[in-house]
Amino acid sequence: MNSPTPNQRALIYSQQSIIASRVTIPKQAPYYVQRIRLMSKLMDENRAKVTLIAASAGFGKTTLAAEWARTHSDEVAWLSLELADNHLVRFWLSLHTAIERIFQPYANR
Repeated sequence: MNSPTPNQRALIYSQQSIIASRVTIPKQAPYYVQRIRLMSKLMDENRAKVTLIAASAGFGKTTLAAEWARTHSDEVAWLSLELADNHLVRFWLSLHTAIERIFQPYANR
């Protein structure tokens, strides 16, 4: 029996390790501070198709993005990245899983 290739091992590992918390929009913390100006920029319909939120650790990037995702009118795929996602196969499988969650309610009809 042949041993799996590195890509096959990554695929197996990825399928087993994509946990729901990585593809679920985080809940709002009870001590949340609203960022009205930043949210209005994200909600602007004339903004670019892709938005990069950059700041140092602890400045509320995830909280801001999660608030936007919860209030956005369109479906949103959420993926929290981790160091292991630096592997191409694992990254694309994780992204696929996040996007697939948008369509699951429709598939169960």
